[in-house]
Amino acid sequence: RRTIQKAFRLRSEREAFSRRTNHPFTRVVVIFAYDEDITALQLVSADGSYSYTFPSRYREWKETVDRYGEERIAKQASKEGNFYTVGNNIVVKQPINDPSTLKQMGYLLLYIDPTVLNKAISRDYKNSIFQITNAKGVELYTNHLIKQQDTTEKQGWVNVNNKKMYLQRTEDETSGLKSNAYLYSVNDSNIPLIEIALFGIGLLLVIFSISVNFIISRRYSKRILTIIGGMNLVENGTLDAKLPVDNYGDELTMISERFNHMTENLDAYIKKVYTLEMEEQKARLKALQGQVQPHFLYNSLEAIRMNARVEGAKATSDMIYQLATLLRYTANHREITTLGEEINYVKQYVRFMEMRQERPIELEINIDKRFNNTAIPRFALQPLIENFFKYAYKENTHPKVTITVSLENNNLFFEVMDNGSGMDAEKLTEVQMTIASKAETSHIGLANLNKRLQLLYGEAYHLTIKSKTNEGTIILFQVPKHTGGEK
Repeated sequence: RRTIQKAFRLRSEREAFSRRTNHPFTRVVVIFAYDEDITALQLVSADGSYSYTFPSRYREWKETVDRYGEERIAKQASKEGNFYTVGNNIVVKQPINDPSTLKQMGYLLLYIDPTVLNKAISRDYKNSIFQITNAKGVELYTNHLIKQQDTTEKQGWVNVNNKKMYLQRTEDETSGLKSNAYLYSVNDSNIPLIEIALFGIGLLLVIFSISVNFIISRRYSKRILTIIGGMNLVENGTLDAKLPVDNYGDELTMISERFNHMTENLDAYIKKVYTLEMEEQKARLKALQGQVQPHFLYNSLEAIRMNARVEGAKATSDMIYQLATLLRYTANHREITTLGEEINYVKQYVRFMEMRQERPIELEINIDKRFNNTAIPRFALQPLIENFFKYAYKENTHPKVTITVSLENNNLFFEVMDNGSGMDAEKLTEVQMTIASKAETSHIGLANLNKRLQLLYGEAYHLTIKSKTNEGTIILFQVPKHTGGEK
């Protein structure tokens, strides 16, 4: 009766606490760790290398640890069955498995003071002897030391310590627990009651093991369903979906963190691609100076060129040809080109500007031919040459631009140097800040190129400008070395 009352009391405590917290292991701690008959509650990893203990009877637990060592106690769990002894304590072991992989993570150990069984024995049987053994036959509890009995009978009269006693044996097949009751003075009518009491003790231990495993498995199932729900949201187009991240620190917590990181990166990547496309569109619009149909424009320019040729205006005809060539390259929708194609475009652009200004410019190109098939962004060099014509060409009697490309650490380094009048420190700082700014600027070509470099390759790739008064200007940038210009 006391055992049943205690079971109902534990059940009431568990139900009351479940309304205050959802953490499954905390429930177990509150229900059992502070029970007067429990010495300690312990979590142990599968290999015994890690353990965490909740002692409710600190002095008794410290004596056990001082005698056997905490490391030895923890490692013993992996070698024993579900019921064994450590010192004076009966240990109930419940394996803890990962519900998603069924891989064993560790054990939950309950250290029970054997005196709880003494209290359960009625005064009417104070002279009787009770034994409990585990599946291996190791004695877990006895209230009196006796000699080993050779009989295999489940019940009957035997001699124990020179006393005639009635033996009643029971066994629980689920847990493997066996009990021997040696009754000194008993009526046959009381034997079934004793069997029920012993069976009840074993049943309570089994129910405890199953309950702990159920609580933990239920918590894992809820968390897995939450993760699946987040995946369904992403599948249906909610790309910024987020999962709640708990403090358990297990595999499911890691999955939730990685999922949130993935959705953040996915959203950022989509915005990056969209921004890059917009910047490319602006560059093409600027080069075209409007939305003009390319084929119509080429045919019109060719007709004008042929008419100029017939009338003997060879210079005008050549300028129209150069302009048509530039527009063909500009109208190409590829985001990436080769270094060789970009250099040819720069040469055509310089030739066109020479004809327009009626003054030659010296263009020096120092590039290894092995780099001609290297992929670079379209319009990576032309805006730099255009900047020279806009700010440093007119006052220069012998204009010169030098383009140098070198390879270092698998990056192509570009240097575009002119012999213009340069800039003082204040003007240089202003230009650098303007290019780095997202606001509209007169240096739209340089600002556009700077943004595209960062969008394509990251923040480490950007324009660098060096200049001094009367010493010209140098513009530097780098791109990763990749072959081809298919994009």
